[in-house]
Amino acid sequence: MAPLMLIRRPLTTFGWRLFSLFRDPPSYAEFGSAVGVAAYGASFFVGGKGPEAWSSLELLTDALPDWWWAAATIAGALAQFIGLYLGNRFIRFAAAGLMLLWVAFMGCFVWPIYPYSPLLVGFSVQLAMMNLLVVARHVRDW
Repeated sequence: MAPLMLIRRPLTTFGWRLFSLFRDPPSYAEFGSAVGVAAYGASFFVGGKGPEAWSSLELLTDALPDWWWAAATIAGALAQFIGLYLGNRFIRFAAAGLMLLWVAFMGCFVWPIYPYSPLLVGFSVQLAMMNLLVVARHVRDW
């Protein structure tokens, strides 16, 4: 029974922290952004093809070769998750700001290959707006 108690306490604390996180409505935007970016980054590892195999990532993989693009993407999502979990305003602000830069970087490097792509525009605007509102909220609160 003792090993179960060693696992139960941290999981209960984690569960209560997540529950309290979702009582703060602006946290939904950060959580949605982090999940979307994590899914995008994880799709490289699950898809079976390397980032260089995707024609839409041709210019991005020139800037960040091999798996660096996927690793940077997942690191950004983890930063948002960590900021949310810890409730640290500075980490949340910085992660949202870096996500804005990430979206701009991605948009600028994919746009020459697929100009006027509705999927790229929609994805970029959706992520940018969520993170812009998060940055504005943290600036207002400071």
